[in-house]
Amino acid sequence: MSEETKIEEEKMRLTPKLSLQIRKRIITGMLNIEIQDELDILPSTWDSWYYRNTQGFRENLIRWKGERYLKKAEKLSGEIMDMPHVIRDEVNTKILSIKQKEAEFLRETLGKDEGYTKRNELTGKDGEPLNPDKEAKKQADSAVDEFLNIENGDSEPKSEGSEDQGDPERDRPDGEEGAVSV
Repeated sequence: MSEETKIEEEKMRLTPKLSLQIRKRIITGMLNIEIQDELDILPSTWDSWYYRNTQGFRENLIRWKGERYLKKAEKLSGEIMDMPHVIRDEVNTKILSIKQKEAEFLRETLGKDEGYTKRNELTGKDGEPLNPDKEAKKQADSAVDEFLNIENGDSEPKSEGSEDQGDPERDRPDGEEGAVSV
């Protein structure tokens, strides 16, 4: 870094007031280079703040750009919801469909605390496990084995009394799944 650059960076401090000025301009949609020119910030100083993450500068830029896009999305949602869907006494089904999807999205996101969210469960109903119990798994495995035996040309399914060699990966001698006895 040249001596001149060091001196310029020393003169230009990232103060809370300057951060607010940058935020205001980011939210209005100004480009970084336009902000640098308007606030007399050297590109090398800006880059230094960004890469060193001076006072959270990098995270702030990302958050402020997110704020800008959120404001745009909110404005567009308002425009969509305000669009007339009845034109000359006829319902425009395309506009109505767009409005319905937008309303559904808004309910699921903004109204999530009021119960409008879709229920995406990683467990069974009321917290029950999704995995079947051992007996149900054994029955399902048996049915799959029987099906595969018929598909492979074994015309007769094995009866419960017939001898089965079993699957060494599935049927462990000690009865525990995944355990290997030596």
